[in-house]
Amino acid sequence: MTPLPSISRRKHYRTVPGEPSEPTSTIVLTSPRGYYVDIRVCNKQQAHLSSDPKTFNGQLQWAFAGTKETLQIGGRTISTWHHPIDSLSDDPKPDKGEMIELEDGDTLEKGETVDEETGEVVRYEELWEELPLDSMKKEAGPVCIVLKIDEAHGVEGSGMVIRIGGYCEGIFKDSQGITIERWEWVEGEGGGKWERTVSYLLTPRMANIKFIPPQMGPVSNYSVRAMRSGPLSLLLKDAGILLTVLPYLPFLFLPLNTKVKEKKEKSTSKLKSTRDNAIQALLCLLQTIILILFIPALISLPGILFFAAALLCVLILRLIAWPTQGPRILYSVDPPSTSSALNPHPGERWVFINGICTGSSGLQANIDRLSHLFGRQVLGIHNQSYGMISDLVECLLQRCLSYKTLDVRVACEVVKDLLVDDEVKRVVLVAHSQGGIIASMVVDELFMELSGNMMGKMEIYTFGSAASHFHNPPTSSANTASSTFSTQPTTIPYIEHYANEYDMVPRWGVLYATSSLLNNRYAGNVFVREGASGHMFVEHYLDPIFPMAQHHSPKAVTKVKKGHPNGNGDANGQTVTNGNGHLVEEALSYLDAIVDVDDTIPLKRRNSAPLKPLTQNKHRKNAENAQSHHTLVLATGNGMVNDHGVVDGFEAIGGDVLMEQAARGKTVKELSRLWLYLGGSSPEERKVQDARDRSIPKRCNYNILGVMPSFSDHVKYTRLLENNHGDVFRHVLLGSSRRASFKPSAL
Repeated sequence: MTPLPSISRRKHYRTVPGEPSEPTSTIVLTSPRGYYVDIRVCNKQQAHLSSDPKTFNGQLQWAFAGTKETLQIGGRTISTWHHPIDSLSDDPKPDKGEMIELEDGDTLEKGETVDEETGEVVRYEELWEELPLDSMKKEAGPVCIVLKIDEAHGVEGSGMVIRIGGYCEGIFKDSQGITIERWEWVEGEGGGKWERTVSYLLTPRMANIKFIPPQMGPVSNYSVRAMRSGPLSLLLKDAGILLTVLPYLPFLFLPLNTKVKEKKEKSTSKLKSTRDNAIQALLCLLQTIILILFIPALISLPGILFFAAALLCVLILRLIAWPTQGPRILYSVDPPSTSSALNPHPGERWVFINGICTGSSGLQANIDRLSHLFGRQVLGIHNQSYGMISDLVECLLQRCLSYKTLDVRVACEVVKDLLVDDEVKRVVLVAHSQGGIIASMVVDELFMELSGNMMGKMEIYTFGSAASHFHNPPTSSANTASSTFSTQPTTIPYIEHYANEYDMVPRWGVLYATSSLLNNRYAGNVFVREGASGHMFVEHYLDPIFPMAQHHSPKAVTKVKKGHPNGNGDANGQTVTNGNGHLVEEALSYLDAIVDVDDTIPLKRRNSAPLKPLTQNKHRKNAENAQSHHTLVLATGNGMVNDHGVVDGFEAIGGDVLMEQAARGKTVKELSRLWLYLGGSSPEERKVQDARDRSIPKRCNYNILGVMPSFSDHVKYTRLLENNHGDVFRHVLLGSSRRASFKPSAL
């Protein structure tokens, strides 16, 4: 007699002689041939809920799938669970337990497990109850469908989906992570429907990249600091903020050894780099001594002698720094041909502005690396350095007094000449460190001189930016491109900022400006590599984000024994821990990591913003509704709000909040634009290639009763294991672990 499929729900768990409890929602679907999916998530009252009240995506304890074997040994029923698909291990061992049927129909499972705290083997007990199989009114008998995807068919990763009666569970695992879902059939009007009750995405790098939406609210609200404070006040505040981040000074150069190395530099370039680093160290030492002696010298020396000594110090410092200086404008070595026949992007111009403590040889190395990465000729504007302390003082003057140094003036003329050139269709401005300040000053100046159409040619990408603001006025042009997930079109269509969490410079610049200055105007998406340090452009930014060779080699995760009540992973499903509770890292690429959206900043911005009542009576209801939901509604101009929630062409409800919601569950690659230029490609070319890929029909090697199952773009093969009711169950959707969906569909 063929056994029936089963839907088992765990009622409690205990380690003998402890008290029984049930900290999870555990349901196991088992087919007649022994295929099963077991999903265990913490109870809703113990974990965070998603925005959808019907879907639980909180803490996962354990999920696994495979085959079950049951043997009768000496009057005892012994079951063995093989689970090659396991959320906690890449090489799991089988589990065994004795199954005892009780008089009330429940099943008591007894076995042994390892106590995670003591490491000792302890006995455990689990009590299971069987749920009814025929839970859908339109089905006459028990329904069981098993679908599997595995590497035997050339697909990276493996997964299994089982539907039994009114329950469907699926798990998929590959090098990028794991997706787990549970669906339940709910009877109702119209025959009922499937509802997803568990949705879980597990990627170990998920929380390592934080996404901060741009500070782009209505014009009447967000403005730059210079419009709210005087220069002296700004100077004192900036100096104070700089002092608070000085403890991060050593992290400017750490880590010393990067994982990704380019080909060996030429000996001459290496010598110049070593020389420049030595000179910068000497300048920093001398400037520190001068700074210490400044106050005593000012007090003790006569005025003329003091100024003479100060002038002598400046001359000595400039003389020492002279070998590191060079031309104001450099070009990348061995660039792509500028002829239209050989250069696939003749209408593009790339410009780079370096940061603090960078000599001419350092700038050359930076633009050569950019050229190598993106397959374009790169023009470098040398922001000359006379030592770290001198550079920081210059940053203060530029940020607070809008002091336009020669570097700013040169950059402004270069970029303006490119933007007004009719043959140039796109200008990509890349800036690092202090170069971010220069870029923001260039943008401010050019907005006063050039038209919106000319400024629309520009794209800006900064790394470790020290800038305190970034302008990007909105535009009403329907033809203007807008940045990824932007809620309104802007003049400069694409601005992105990349920062390391423990890098001192962005903690003073972009991170402070976007996280602490709630009503500051800072255009552009911000990507923060959490837990990362270092300020070097190539070693600490380009190498981790755009390595020349990326590898996906996940480390094994130590398996936690079956039935252990302690969950693994944080409350948002963002990390995996091994048996000792230590973080297990996966060698996932930066671009493939799912961002951790910082939803606290948009909320703080909304709560700190002044709320102006709308003057028109017919729109008062809209304002009241917005206030009741803590949304921002500002009356600008005539104070009119149209049917689309727009005030005078600008978003009435906080745009950063909408962007924060749209960014949830997205990877860096989906939110970023800069990566589209890698390897000499372009966003337009990649868009065409993606369209071609989507047009290629996907195939599988099994049909279900002649009906081709439906799959996402990421899955090509499935294997049908069991199907005793195919007329009711047509297909199960499978996707990659990055964003999979297992949705049952009833005819």
